[in-house]
Amino acid sequence: AQREPLLELLEVIAAASQGQLVEGDLELLKVLIGGASANAMARQLRVSPRTVRNRRDAVVHRLRAAVAA
Repeated sequence: AQREPLLELLEVIAAASQGQLVEGDLELLKVLIGGASANAMARQLRVSPRTVRNRRDAVVHRLRAAVAA
């Protein structure tokens, strides 16, 4: 049986947050899951859109590492 993609993502995040992710990563993921644009996320997090993109890329890298482990 195929798993629901959102459920699978939540499981990956839960596993990664056990050591791979920090609190700021989790905050960024919550905003990403909500579907906000980089500009909207930047306003919400009070940073530049470039910072959001850099943080997003770093979080995705850490999630991939957690999945591969």
